[in-house]
Amino acid sequence: MPRTNDAWDVLVVGGGPAGLTAAITSRQTGLSVAVAGATDSASHCGETLSASCLQLLTRLGIGDEFRCEHHLPLQGVRSAWGSNEVDEHSSLFNPYGESVILDRMRLGLRMERLFRNEGGVVIEGRIQDVRVERGEHLVTLRTRQDCQQIRAKALIDATGIAARVARRLGAQRIIQTRQVALGWCIEAPPGTSDLPTTAIIEGVESGWLFAVPVQRSRAAVWFVCDPVLATQGDGLKRALRESREVSRWLNCFDLVPTGEPAVRNASVGRLDRVAGDGWVAVGDAALSLDPLSSSGITLAILSGMHGARAIAASVAGNDDRLAEYVQTLQDAAKHHAKLRQQFYRAERRWPNADFWMNRQGLARSTSEDRHDSRRWY
Repeated sequence: MPRTNDAWDVLVVGGGPAGLTAAITSRQTGLSVAVAGATDSASHCGETLSASCLQLLTRLGIGDEFRCEHHLPLQGVRSAWGSNEVDEHSSLFNPYGESVILDRMRLGLRMERLFRNEGGVVIEGRIQDVRVERGEHLVTLRTRQDCQQIRAKALIDATGIAARVARRLGAQRIIQTRQVALGWCIEAPPGTSDLPTTAIIEGVESGWLFAVPVQRSRAAVWFVCDPVLATQGDGLKRALRESREVSRWLNCFDLVPTGEPAVRNASVGRLDRVAGDGWVAVGDAALSLDPLSSSGITLAILSGMHGARAIAASVAGNDDRLAEYVQTLQDAAKHHAKLRQQFYRAERRWPNADFWMNRQGLARSTSEDRHDSRRWY
């Protein structure tokens, strides 16, 4: 039989940046908080974090993490987008300063340590069931030994695109664009000089490539494409054959992708409701952005903060902050849709390619997907 614990004020389900930000913020408001799920251990090789996030990390209490030596400074971006000419954008002209190439595992462990130091509790396990019982949420987790039931006054869903909590509570996911990211993390040969800490983004006929060093002698290459290419086995290798800049960079440093690529869901979409009676969704669970935006971690941290404050107010009997949180995510979705449309329409080299045709018709999908608050809350 499952074991039943006393009720927490807030249970956060999911241990990624959005969930840990929400947990830390909730704990700092004085609530009792538990996180169900250990620090996200999946490979996130090659993620970047904007310098504009420094203030957010400072609010959490880990502002010094941004300039930690484990996160490489991102000195600039080279892009082959819209033409065969390469544009270079130096971080010197960024008013916030240099962004960083993120060591995602280190950031997660640092956030989890801060949460524990604040008095929070981490419970390892995988969610099996969520239901409401006598005004409280009852969550069943599958642990290594058995099942455990946890009671909470409020829930925060930080389970990523799967949105395992919100969907069990009746929310539905609206997918605007289905796509995947295929990626390799590549070790440089012994004796290779330090890789330049510049990212490369390049459009190809079947999608787009992103390459960046993740350590001085290690690089990541990701290919964003339609899901059908993930089933064909050679999708990423074919994209590299189509490319000029990324292939040239790999060859220059003798970086050779080997083995099977990692496959990640990179779909763009949102929940039809990001908040409800005693719960909110944060990060990708609420709103999953196109990787082209390079804003996934920023959204995770921002939504984790705002969602946690909304839930804290709700626990205290004030639901107005939930409506404000919904509006914040609506505004973020509109801003993302506008920028995404602009970027994809700037690439006109393959007007008949399915990948680009589907994304350059974004005006139809975004106008049909009206941002009515009654559909979000």
